[in-house]
Formats: sequence, structure tokens, C-alpha cells
Amino acid sequence: MKDNKKKRKKKKKMTFYKGLLIAFCSGLVVIGVLLCMLYGALARYEEKVQAEKIPEEITIPSLALGGDAASPEAEVPSVSEDTVSEDAAAVSGNDLPAEEDEEPSFPITDDEKMLVQKTAEDFTKAYAVFSLKKNASGSTALSFVDHDSDLYGRLASYSNDWGVTYSSDSFDELEISDIKKIAESPAEYSCVVDCTYSVNGGAYSYDLDFEYKLKASESGDKIMIEDMQNR
Repeated sequence: MKDNKKKRKKKKKMTFYKGLLIAFCSGLVVIGVLLCMLYGALARYEEKVQAEKIPEEITIPSLALGGDAASPEAEVPSVSEDTVSEDAAAVSGNDLPAEEDEEPSFPITDDEKMLVQKTAEDFTKAYAVFSLKKNASGSTALSFVDHDSDLYGRLASYSNDWGVTYSSDSFDELEISDIKKIAESPAEYSCVVDCTYSVNGGAYSYDLDFEYKLKASESGDKIMIEDMQNR
């Protein structure tokens, strides 16, 4: 009888401890779920606050790199979202397109056109993010630029401390046109780039309009950006 009582007491005690353990584990799971929900809510709130901080008309610092890169506090003209292209392209060192005689044009193959188009498109996507976003790395953009060009030096020494990056940023209507071969030996090319850079899911968009000069490698299998200017 005594043994049976001891067994029953022991069994009740084990059942009690098992219940406590299950309740404790359930509590941890509930706390974990609540923490995840809280983290998600805070992340959404922070993104909403950042979006509300972007004014309808923003001030873009000049990207001209003749001297030190402009800071966000520098006195610069205020531009609307549709006129950012002039400041974004000023890194080329040309505030306005220079008046030049019409460049000569040589026969160009379809393969050359495809290579020029791919290079211009990839560089534009890398350059726009680098020039318009806070502390964005320029290494990707520089990988498409001729190392011996003045443009490479200007891009390599440039940095900014302004702009906001969102996961929903995108490029819309990116078009490469007017592809020409302007020299044969070594081969050189020119093209025009038009694109719209949408920020925060299209809340703001910037029209970028560039003209590139490109140079082929000695082997001809690679084309690099040699110079750029805004149009």
C-alpha cells in the first residue's frame, strides 16, 4: 500500500513538472511570436517615417568633382524630381553639353551594337545608384569605366552623404539609342541613354538623360565608358 501511494505521489509530481515544462515552452513560443510581430511593426513604421521625411521638392548637391564633393549642407539650387538629371550627370565635368561638330560615323556590326547597349545599360544602373544614394559604393560603376580616363578619376574620388535607399527602388523605361561608331582604330562609340529611376515604389521618380562615349579594348571583346555628359 505504501509503495502504491509513493508511486502515485511520484506520478503526480512528474505530471506537475511536465505541465510546468510545457507551459514554460509554450510561453517562450508566444513571446518569440510577439517579438517577431513587434520587430516587423517597428520596421514598417521606420520605413513609413523615412518615406514621410522625403519632401515633394528635394535639394540635390552638385556632383561636379572639380574640387571637394558637395555636402548636403552646401548651398545648391533646389530641383524637382523631374530635373535631377542635370545634377546627377554633372560628375562628367560638363554642366551643359558642349557645342561640337557632328561626329563621323562608321559602319557598326550588330555584335558591336549589342555590346555597347549592354555596357551602357549596366553602367547606368550602377552609376545612378552610386550618384543618388547615401554612401553607395562606386566599385560597380567604376568596373565599366576606362581606367585611363578623366571620368574614372572623378568617380573614384566621389562620395556623398545624402539620399535614401528603399528595396522597392527600380529603373523604368531605360532606353539606349543613337548608337554610333565614331572611330575605327581603336574602335570608339557613342550612345544616348534615357531612363526613369523610381524611388520608394514610384513615390518619386527621376529622369536621367546621358550621352556616353565608349572605347573598345584592344581585343575588341570588351567596351568601356570613356566619358559622359548630361543632355
